[in-house]
Amino acid sequence: SLWWMIAISGGTRGTWLGMAAAVAVTFCLGRAGRRWAGWQLGAASTGLLLFSLLFSVLPSLLGIEVSNFAGDRLTTSLSAREILWQQAWEMIKQRPLLGFGPMHFADIWNAVAAHPHQAILQWACEWGIPSTLCVAGLALYGLSTTAVLLRKRAQSLEPVDLMRLCLFASLIGALTQSMVDGVIVMPYSQLWLAIIVGWLLALHEWQAAPRPASVALSRAWLLCLTLATGMILYTIVRDLPDMDTRRQQFSEDFGGRYLPRFWMQGVIAQPPAR
Repeated sequence: SLWWMIAISGGTRGTWLGMAAAVAVTFCLGRAGRRWAGWQLGAASTGLLLFSLLFSVLPSLLGIEVSNFAGDRLTTSLSAREILWQQAWEMIKQRPLLGFGPMHFADIWNAVAAHPHQAILQWACEWGIPSTLCVAGLALYGLSTTAVLLRKRAQSLEPVDLMRLCLFASLIGALTQSMVDGVIVMPYSQLWLAIIVGWLLALHEWQAAPRPASVALSRAWLLCLTLATGMILYTIVRDLPDMDTRRQQFSEDFGGRYLPRFWMQGVIAQPPAR
């Protein structure tokens, strides 16, 4: 209920859409899914009540004015996303096969955001249409396979089956929100996507027993992960001392409105001509 209250007070319409999609999909997955959907509806109702008490009733009684109220953001506008989506579409038309390269949406300046707030458009404009179709196909295959397994185990109350249902619902919610938000872009949500997908793979019932992992391959993966982590740490150590200078320079070049990615300022484009 507290998490629902936070989600409501945040005023992010994409989060509400994602949770609604997760509830709708799980409701169709048998008894366990309907039970989970019922829990979420009950928790959402309690969260809405808590939100009303803390952000509406109580401030009114105490004479406190609430600014940026979540209810004020219940609009049907795209919040300038149409500008981002148009830019992504133009990039796709220019380079449909291989795209512009990872993170290169941020290499074309716009005054709205450093990513298009739409997972499919972003992948297509940065990696190309063939890569997008491959990734979408893998995602649909994984989701459909998990959904079939959930329906098969719909009567089970085993903890592993309940956990699988919760992880699946989380993934449905995240993927739905990624259609209007930067879920696949921001490092925090990227980390959670990796955890959820990995957890689901670990819980999956494979038709054939997986072969023992090669020691050499495991060590190679470990080496790659170590090198990648080292590169990130090197980047942080290299850039962190100059962050104030970089922010000041960004303010002079772009006007000071931060468009976050890995750093608070996520733009890699050249300053627009003045």
